[in-house]
Amino acid sequence: PATMPTTYPAVSKLLMTLPSQRPVLYSCSWPAYISSNMTDAVYQSLHDNCNLWRNWNDISDSWESVKSIVGWWNSNGAQMSKFAGPGAWNDPDMILVGNTGLSQTQQQVQMGMWAMFAAPLLMSNDLRTIDPAAKAILQTLEVIDINQDPAGHQAVCVDGCSGEQQLWVRQLTARKAARKAAKAGLTPSPLPSSSWRYAIALLNLHAGVPGYPVAMSFSASQLGLPADTTFNVRDVWAAKDLGSFQGTFSARVPCNAMMLLVVTPSNVHVS
Repeated sequence: PATMPTTYPAVSKLLMTLPSQRPVLYSCSWPAYISSNMTDAVYQSLHDNCNLWRNWNDISDSWESVKSIVGWWNSNGAQMSKFAGPGAWNDPDMILVGNTGLSQTQQQVQMGMWAMFAAPLLMSNDLRTIDPAAKAILQTLEVIDINQDPAGHQAVCVDGCSGEQQLWVRQLTARKAARKAAKAGLTPSPLPSSSWRYAIALLNLHAGVPGYPVAMSFSASQLGLPADTTFNVRDVWAAKDLGSFQGTFSARVPCNAMMLLVVTPSNVHVS
């Protein structure tokens, strides 16, 4: 670990000088070995030299493992998010969807939160035997669209962060032209603050008794919008428009589950 902060950047420079005809995706692992001493200088070096980097423990095929990674992102997200963006990503490890350790709603939580994190979506499963429900989760285009948003903002927890019911927010581009430009490999033009959508995760990590759905909510002010803002809400996992709301939105979220929403203020145009 002592030499990793110099060795990885040195390899990066070598890769940049190779007369390769193929693009290289460079993944760095040294943060996982020094996670208790991750300074801004280390993150800046990662941003400058790597495309993605493993931040913390290896994932295992269990709900407790997924929750522990979400918890670490919660505790460290304010620092990590400053250095994430197009071409430089925090990596919470592999997607487990399609294995046997998670329930269907827990698989939705992992896929949905990794999309909120703007994380690499690298699958760890056997596609020859994957079941249809897991395949559908992996192929949910609206979730992938959140993950691939060209602005590259990483979600942060804004409410309930020390408890089991958490509100996570990620800023998304609104204009289709910007998203099309990014898919074509072009840098989207800067967007004014009035041209943002928001991905919202209402995350319920409670697993005990009682196991009833829990009322959760968010407000326009928690998105940085005027308190009386009117906005449209779409349930991503259900692929359903929920309607127009002013100021606040509330819903009941089952245990070990999430509601993944895309919120579009009424004054924002997505064309």
